[in-house]
Amino acid sequence: MNDSKKIELIKLQLSKLDNGNFEYRQWYTNTTNIFKKSFEDSDDKIAQVRACMNSPAYMFSGIDVAKLKEDWRNLLTDYIEEIELFAEMEEEPVEEFNDEFVHNGRLAEIGKLESKDFDFIKLHQLCKEIDSNYRNNNFLSVVMNGRAIIDHVSPIFGFDNFNQVANNYAGGGKSFKKNMERLNTTMRNLADMYLHSPIRKKEALPNDVQVNFKSELDLLLSEIIRIVNENN
Repeated sequence: MNDSKKIELIKLQLSKLDNGNFEYRQWYTNTTNIFKKSFEDSDDKIAQVRACMNSPAYMFSGIDVAKLKEDWRNLLTDYIEEIELFAEMEEEPVEEFNDEFVHNGRLAEIGKLESKDFDFIKLHQLCKEIDSNYRNNNFLSVVMNGRAIIDHVSPIFGFDNFNQVANNYAGGGKSFKKNMERLNTTMRNLADMYLHSPIRKKEALPNDVQVNFKSELDLLLSEIIRIVNENN
């Protein structure tokens, strides 16, 4: 039963509380039968409705129908609010898989780079391809593509290889150095493992979490952009 129908039935029972010929035993029976058919947690709700009739205050004076109706009205109103609250929670958008590996803005900046010393067309294409591979769940290609990028850009920093960039480049500070070391070790080792390991009886493929070096790569690209723009 959908939420709208549940709320409709509860409101119907609420309206019956105001009938001139209200009989609380019949109302209780009808309401509990509705709960049995409508709610997975019907036992709990029925117990709560029953508890209103078992108040110690009624032991000697008998059932106070007016007070009982007030208690039931409050209880059923709470049930409606509960249904509506859970319905709103279910309607909240679920965070979608972010299929950008290189931020669109960063990719555009790389595409606009110009220098008399370097041609950035290959770097731009590598960044486009790592995005495409990530979007299509080609995670082997993502990590191999990432390795190709770090091997490609070392001369921009004035070094022959990325190992020297990670260990000796001082322009980005300690945080930059730490992130480049992760690209140079963790990502490179991961790429080497998948590139060079021979076929085995059982294989395990990488997933999006394992190859997620987005922030480190973005930091590398941003520093490349800064260097090139500073030197122009």
